[in-house]
Amino acid sequence: MVCRRHGQLPAVSGAGIMAVSTDEGENMADEAQRAKGTGLYRHTFKEAGFGVWVPTDWQRLELNTGNPGALFLPDPEDMDTCLLAEKVTLDYSVEDDDVAALREGFEQGLAQLDIIEVEWRKETVTRAFKGWDARFSYRDGGVERKRWVRTMFWGDAQLTLIAQGKDLATYERYAGMFYNTMMTFELV
Repeated sequence: MVCRRHGQLPAVSGAGIMAVSTDEGENMADEAQRAKGTGLYRHTFKEAGFGVWVPTDWQRLELNTGNPGALFLPDPEDMDTCLLAEKVTLDYSVEDDDVAALREGFEQGLAQLDIIEVEWRKETVTRAFKGWDARFSYRDGGVERKRWVRTMFWGDAQLTLIAQGKDLATYERYAGMFYNTMMTFELV
């Protein structure tokens, strides 16, 4: 897939937590579908001031945008299942007066996709930090994919994290790993 903003990069999705079942057979079947982690490694982008925790066995590809960050793949043969982390340095410092325009930009980005269902959206605005999240399924050609987009602003920085599965089942398979990365990024 060709990403509108990043060129030859995949689209990305969100994360979730497995429900606990009292039916042991059902629980075992769910766990068999989940990807098993081998540990996490912190990829630090020191010059950009952030780090992300990613499963140790995932492949890291450098971005072709010139911005700090990387694309992480659990399977190098599947470019549509991935995690993207990218920091952009803006030409200005984000202020409270910019919130409406940033919100509109986030919504316009979502509107460019053929969204089937939005699971949730979240906005976090503090004096120093502004951020938007959305997890949704969407149609990409004839394929239904799932994606979690998280974009955050502070000072003159924009950090975007995207987690995506090539289809709904693949997203659910990696949901726990996506969740860990999306929720444990660090500013360094």
